Amino acid sequence: MVSPELSARAAAAVQRAIAIGLDTYEARGDLAEAFVAVDWPSPAPSIMPLAAAMTPAQLALVRTLAAQPTVDLAFMKIANVRLARWISSEPPGILERIVPERGVPLWRVVRELEEARTAGELRRFLSTMSIADRLEAFGEVNAFGYEKPYRLEDTSFFDYGDLELLHALRDEGKVWAPRFADQLLTHDRRPRPAITWPVFLALVRAGISIEPRWDTLLPLGFGVYRDLTDEVVAAIHAERRDAAIVGAVGMSTPYAVGLPLLEKFPSAALTRLLLDPKDGPPAAIVKEVKRIAKNHPVVATALEAMLANAPQPVALSIARVIAPSSASELSPSEQVQLAKAGEMWDGHALTAAERLSANGEETSFAGHVELRSLVGADGSPAYDAWLYMVDSGVIFVAGTQQVAAEIIQRGLECSDRALRDGLSLVLVGAGKQGAKAGSKRARAAKKPAAKKPAAKKPAAKKPAAKKPAAKKPAAKKPAAKTKSR
Repeated sequence: MVSPELSARAAAAVQRAIAIGLDTYEARGDLAEAFVAVDWPSPAPSIMPLAAAMTPAQLALVRTLAAQPTVDLAFMKIANVRLARWISSEPPGILERIVPERGVPLWRVVRELEEARTAGELRRFLSTMSIADRLEAFGEVNAFGYEKPYRLEDTSFFDYGDLELLHALRDEGKVWAPRFADQLLTHDRRPRPAITWPVFLALVRAGISIEPRWDTLLPLGFGVYRDLTDEVVAAIHAERRDAAIVGAVGMSTPYAVGLPLLEKFPSAALTRLLLDPKDGPPAAIVKEVKRIAKNHPVVATALEAMLANAPQPVALSIARVIAPSSASELSPSEQVQLAKAGEMWDGHALTAAERLSANGEETSFAGHVELRSLVGADGSPAYDAWLYMVDSGVIFVAGTQQVAAEIIQRGLECSDRALRDGLSLVLVGAGKQGAKAGSKRARAAKKPAAKKPAAKKPAAKKPAAKKPAAKKPAAKKPAAKTKSR
């Protein structure tokens, strides 16, 4: 029902928007007119205004919209959820709690610090809050899935990338964690690691027995998350552990996460996942599983069964390796290959000479390219493997422009399993040539994926293959969706 405090113009606009559907793009025009009718600030402020600063007409408009089941106000820089608490139509939660020394709600304090881009000051403010309160606020922010109240971030109050904070966590979530875990299970999609790490670790640290229904929330990681991963996995009952690991590994980076887990928690199910019969793993992964199998019979048995019908890798060896600094070092066919490889990488049609020019441009491969000439079992030329820009490459049939395989983010992609396994054996570490890990040049080498022709591979197989390494690894901080501000 439209509030009687609204003007005829605002009320009519809202009624039209409701009839169309408040969560549709088509309703935006009428919604915008309603906001204009109540003199909403223009342009819309990046930080949602306090209820105390709103006029009666503005409050009436928000109250009307808050009463609707769904609404899309993102174009007005207003969150789509928790609107009733924003204007005090419902009892406040911790986000609406007034911070005494600042005189405004908690959500407002954090949003102001976020908008000011003062990470140090935000960190200092959050350190004044108890871990229990930070978890409670984290839960309120993430109670609605992707939608976040007050345009906060999912990590605004509890950032799982803060290892110091994770290690400091004890039993502060004893009451909160079970409640929030059950709330997450009502969401349509599996929560991202940014959400599951705090709640699952809070359950474990509070000594709460992990219920079967919570197994789907199991977070996994690698690198600095290795010990934490072992801690949360060990908390799941042994009878359910294998299934929980397999389900979680399938949502993460399988080899980086799965191989260490296979060694720590050996199982046939995880072995089968890593040696997926649909595509077959790279030979280097098989080699690592074989190493693990020496100490774990259950892995050895599963490995033997998986490899029983696997094709033998194509026999290949390296006949020549060069790191060209000029086109004159290459044959005509090799120059054409390099030009094509570069165009596949960033979409720019440049000659081999232009690719090797040390001009400082991002299109230059100078100092970051290597050619490996591969021969077959009989010693005849088989493939020309171009490796460049830290983590990429193209493998051509020798002397031709026919693409046999590609290397994307150090991952070898080839539809022929036997060939892929053979290439894997001779290209271990492929793509690392010519750039120091973490160097400015190496980071600059990663171009936007949009420049790579989409027809070459299904999009799902190469997410962010050419994006700057600004994000933490998936397990460390998934590539979270962010809201424009």
